[in-house]
Amino acid sequence: MRQLGGSARAVIAAVVAVIVAGGASLATAAAARPSAAAPGPALQLVSQRPRVALRGIRFLPRETVAVAVIGASVVTGRASAAADGSFRIALRRPAPLACGRLLVRATGVLGSRAFLRIGPPECNLPGADAQGGNR
Repeated sequence: MRQLGGSARAVIAAVVAVIVAGGASLATAAAARPSAAAPGPALQLVSQRPRVALRGIRFLPRETVAVAVIGASVVTGRASAAADGSFRIALRRPAPLACGRLLVRATGVLGSRAFLRIGPPECNLPGADAQGGNR
């Protein structure tokens, strides 16, 4: 095996330093960027009787949100998200759809959206998520 001279060792050390620094900057950039899998807005059922009471989470701060409870008829209302993106709203409960289901849709004026199905689990389609949302 051949011994490297001082200048070859310096070049190799410089290349290694650049590679390490590049890796560190990539790691820092990745940590600063929000994860693509970060959860979006969501709706949580607080109660169903006598009114449909809901809590919204992870909406944009101070966003006005239109909420619709969809059954045999549609009942709508508006709420304003707090600084943390949460809100509460209670709406009249419409007569349910087939199988006792209700659908809830929340749409923010800044683009936040969330959906919730309310009803017996056997009424939900196989593979269908009970809740979903995105910004």
